[in-house]
Amino acid sequence: MSTMENLYLLVPLAPLVGAILAGLFGTLLGRTWTHRITILLVAASFAASLLIFQDVMAGHTFNGTVYQWMTSG
Repeated sequence: MSTMENLYLLVPLAPLVGAILAGLFGTLLGRTWTHRITILLVAASFAASLLIFQDVMAGHTFNGTVYQWMTSG
């Protein structure tokens, strides 16, 4: 898997991981660390989005499967 494909996965999955960590371990981590983790992962998603946008503006395209969840038929 190429670096850009990893960035495509990072955009939706980083905030999801932050939400899962906050939901499952929020009481163990405490309010401050829960906020730091979720904000950090949303910021990572934003940074990846900016890099992808920069790559698209340079004329590159990606037309393929980033992740295949299920195959049918």
